[in-house]
Amino acid sequence: SSELFRVKEDPEHRHDPFPLTEVQQAYWMGQAPGLPLNSKTYYLVEMEGSDISVERLNEAFRLVVGRHEMLRTEITADGQQVIREKALVTPVEVTRVADVKQAVSAVSAWWNELNDMNESFPYAARAFEYGKNSMRLAMAFSYMNLDGYSIKMILREIAEAYRNSEKYSSRPPLALSFRDYILSHGYSEEKLQEAHRYWDEKIDDLPPAPQLPTECSPDRIEKSHFVRIAGTLPHKELDSIKARAREFGLTPSAVFLHAYAEVLCRYSGTDGVTVNMTLFDRMNVHPEIYDVAGDFTSLVPVAYRPDTTGSFAASTGVLAENLAEALDHRELSSIYIQRELSKRKGLSMASLPVVFTSTLGIADDLLSQDTGAGFLTLAEGGLSETPQVWLDHQLYETADGLYLSWDYVSELYDGNLIREMFECYMELIHRLVTESWQLNIQAELPKETVRIRTVVNTTSAPLSSLLLAERIHMNGITMADSPALFYGDRIVTYGQMHASVMRVASLLIQHGVKPLDRIAVSVPRGPLQ
Repeated sequence: SSELFRVKEDPEHRHDPFPLTEVQQAYWMGQAPGLPLNSKTYYLVEMEGSDISVERLNEAFRLVVGRHEMLRTEITADGQQVIREKALVTPVEVTRVADVKQAVSAVSAWWNELNDMNESFPYAARAFEYGKNSMRLAMAFSYMNLDGYSIKMILREIAEAYRNSEKYSSRPPLALSFRDYILSHGYSEEKLQEAHRYWDEKIDDLPPAPQLPTECSPDRIEKSHFVRIAGTLPHKELDSIKARAREFGLTPSAVFLHAYAEVLCRYSGTDGVTVNMTLFDRMNVHPEIYDVAGDFTSLVPVAYRPDTTGSFAASTGVLAENLAEALDHRELSSIYIQRELSKRKGLSMASLPVVFTSTLGIADDLLSQDTGAGFLTLAEGGLSETPQVWLDHQLYETADGLYLSWDYVSELYDGNLIREMFECYMELIHRLVTESWQLNIQAELPKETVRIRTVVNTTSAPLSSLLLAERIHMNGITMADSPALFYGDRIVTYGQMHASVMRVASLLIQHGVKPLDRIAVSVPRGPLQ
């Protein structure tokens, strides 16, 4: 295609510094101490098996790190990345524990220890042996170096190298470098202008990010810690959803995105939400493009507005069209769009911290059942941590079915709320297996949540004969310390409000304003209104 750039292989300068991508730069800056919601950018994978040779495991790591240069790439202090010609592969440290429960706890402790370190690594691994011959292997991969597709590929290759190191080591080395791709990457001026025109028109119509109830202001969270809640959709149900999606000309990812956005809308109380969708955006410009590990991630905002009258299939079709349009104009990423939102609507409306990440349809054979034969298999657990992200939904296929996980900032959200939302989401997914998509299928809130909302929203009370201004004046004297307004984390008392009103009244009188005169009021949204 004329729109694709050409990659120039440059082995002579392979180990020279090269710039971070836009997403890598956002991750790098988001790790800065003192920045709200800062965190490392690791993805934790947990595997388990028996009769595992530590010697062969170390050899597998050595071979895979030798083949994939992004596993030995470091980020410099000035925000560049450098591929090291050789990396010292530290042997996997093995610790003996009593049982699987202790192994799970030990992984959690190691993970926290890793995230508390000042230094970041492309990857890290630790093994915990228990019982007669069982092992739990924990691996952390940095999103600064690898995207989700690359992590799946690396896991597959570690398994292949473990099973047959001789066969794996006989592979010809990769000619293409991630560095070559990044330095060659670009878009035509025509495509960039088209993307600017599209987003300049679209940006004002984007609904806000999900407005979920929070425990505190995000600005007060110095360092974020993530917690995962997850479930598995069995193959039979997943196959049913895939078949139905094909019937209506939809992708499975669009179906799950619709269900996710629908639940987010129900709990946000808004008429629409915008979700950041993760793309593993490799442009097909080289025969080895799908063999190279790296962070090819880009983000694209996808708008969803619930349709209370149309069918689920039709509503998903509209969402899929929105997604397709956004993908057609991904020359400008979500990071650019958030900057523009900040200029137009202010910082509070610019953040898009709720993310959807799907690897459905992307080389699903990478973790197919036979890959685990003679090696470790994926275990329950795992976690994803990303700076400035509040909630990240990831889904990928495993030997047991479709694994669906929500990783959320524990300091920001009430765990009970997220669990309830996740159960609501899974219940909706199960309904998509049994109910007709020609119907209007919506997320159903739990009965107890509906009851509580009804009670909270039942605000009928005897009406006072006093005007609002008279009531504020009276309350300012008789109950000055009682709350009058709740605004974010702030509380304005009747006394404070009364004093503020009196100051404004005094100012108006000084300017000759008389009773019943008309006054224009222009005040930003907030307690001053």
